[in-house]
Amino acid sequence: MVRKPRGRIYGDDTLKVLISVWRLAGMPSGKYLAATIDLWLPKLDAFGELDAKRLAPAVAAQLMQGLRGHDRPAPQAHQRRSQTQGPPTTKAQRVIDSGILAKAKASELAELTAATSSADPTRGITTIQTELIALAVAKHQLREQK
Repeated sequence: MVRKPRGRIYGDDTLKVLISVWRLAGMPSGKYLAATIDLWLPKLDAFGELDAKRLAPAVAAQLMQGLRGHDRPAPQAHQRRSQTQGPPTTKAQRVIDSGILAKAKASELAELTAATSSADPTRGITTIQTELIALAVAKHQLREQK
């Protein structure tokens, strides 16, 4: 599946001025250019380095606003979306809540998850890893003795 490309933010004149500023500034990264565009643009214009026909006040304003990130949605949109999801649940809880299990199986699964701690598998893995390390050390010591 091919993603649809993002729409263009800048017009042709704005894009040509942006490329000129980027080249004259030494081709910095986008973040660095965004942080310093308000320094570069007036100086390059004052020294006549930019095409005066293309650098209209609207183009300069669009560059300053676009590079500062004002063309992106506000971060509150993500925060609102994540608040509506509700509290996190386990896989077992989601299966129980979905209603796909018979009532007897759902209650059995609920009892099993209540009796089991989510940290139990981790503890079991840690115990096995500790035993394997001890066996490896013992094997290494036996080889050194021979």
